[in-house]
Amino acid sequence: KAALQHVPTLQIPVNIYTVAKSDFNDSLIKIGTLIPFKEADIHAVSGGKLISVNFNLGTMVSEGETVANIDNKQLQLNLQQAILNRNKAEKDVKRNDTLLMGNATTLQEVQNTKLNYDQTVNQIQVLNKQIADNQIKAPISGQVVTKLKEAGEYVAVGTSLGHIVDMSSLKVDVLVNEADVYSLKTGQEVKVTTDIYPN
Repeated sequence: KAALQHVPTLQIPVNIYTVAKSDFNDSLIKIGTLIPFKEADIHAVSGGKLISVNFNLGTMVSEGETVANIDNKQLQLNLQQAILNRNKAEKDVKRNDTLLMGNATTLQEVQNTKLNYDQTVNQIQVLNKQIADNQIKAPISGQVVTKLKEAGEYVAVGTSLGHIVDMSSLKVDVLVNEADVYSLKTGQEVKVTTDIYPN
């Protein structure tokens, strides 16, 4: 009895809680990055001097819209010359066909003039394609988020003039740690909020 009387009493602090029913919230809050489903660079299909760049940062563009132009002056002159050459070759073909019927020329001469005519027609098609390529078109509809070139600069084939992002449909890239992955299910509803685009 005497030995028990000398043992000091220890006081341990205890928190007491009242048990009550409540809703359990197991929501998972993560920070992610908004990524567009569609984005594309604006590329020059041909080379030359930019005479106009019809977009700025934030400009909304439509797919197929002309967003920049490369100088066509030399190509236009070449096209005019090719049209004159084609018209002359067409007359030569008609004249040689008439001469061949009267045995005043050779079949070889007629074939040469037809070949010359075909070459001028092809040259016109090539020049028209080059002129069309000098009108740089928007590859997708969306908002310009990068502008890399200005009017007056020279560009080569494949040079990037800017970048377009389609903001109409976005996805969220979220990193989830291994412990939380098992609480997620395919098709589970997710709420996404942003400071830039409220609601």
